[in-house]
Amino acid sequence: MGRIKRGLSARSQRGIRRPHARSQLLSKKVLLALLLCLMTSSAAGGLAAWTRTAPLFKLSTIDVGGNRLVPSKSALEIAMVEKDINIFAVDLEAIKKALERDPRILEVTIRRELPSKIVITIREREPVLLLSAGQLYGLDQGGMVMPVNQVQGLDDIPVLTGAFSDVQPGVASKHIGIQKGLEIRQAILETAPFLLDQISEINVSLPEAPLLYLVGGGAQVHLGSGNLRVKLRRLWTVLEDQAAQGISIQRFDLRFKNQVICQPVS
Repeated sequence: MGRIKRGLSARSQRGIRRPHARSQLLSKKVLLALLLCLMTSSAAGGLAAWTRTAPLFKLSTIDVGGNRLVPSKSALEIAMVEKDINIFAVDLEAIKKALERDPRILEVTIRRELPSKIVITIREREPVLLLSAGQLYGLDQGGMVMPVNQVQGLDDIPVLTGAFSDVQPGVASKHIGIQKGLEIRQAILETAPFLLDQISEINVSLPEAPLLYLVGGGAQVHLGSGNLRVKLRRLWTVLEDQAAQGISIQRFDLRFKNQVICQPVS
């Protein structure tokens, strides 16, 4: 019996030692993993702290691109970015929001180029008409009113005239005359795009009876009501014919069905 007890005791002891050894090994692995995590975290924290203070990452260059209506100097003034600050301290989202509040700007993308450059890319709204309302404004296809100046190369864009009220930069106007002018321009693009180069003014003082004024001699075109696209195609055909024949016309009247009445220059 004594031998049996000793045998059981030995097996029991061996059985106890093995889990204890595995437990110690597991504890060492967990401890090592925790130590590695702490070392990695410490290194990352140290690196982050270094990048926030190192002279290498001082902002030295701000590039502005894609802009035509908004001068680069104005864009930088709106963005309010100061050089010589840490590049990681620059709030890119705040700059984007500030620039996109300008009615001339449709979209902005900004990125950092390490170690010391920020690149601002501007996508502007495209003025399709110049709006005469006390002063000249740009007007995009959605009716957005935006400030412009005379040095921005917009001389080839027709001027929209008429009785406009409550025109505000930064607001998409729903004025009936403005909507009519945009409709006429779109109809020209879809039916006789070359005609757009011949138009200097679209007058919508009476939106139901708009007038066009052509470049050169300033010939007047009465569009009247009805199908704009049919009328514009007919006008383009007549303009080509009178140019081929060398005839100068001072007034075109398209208010009558299926005909264009032309009044030659006297």
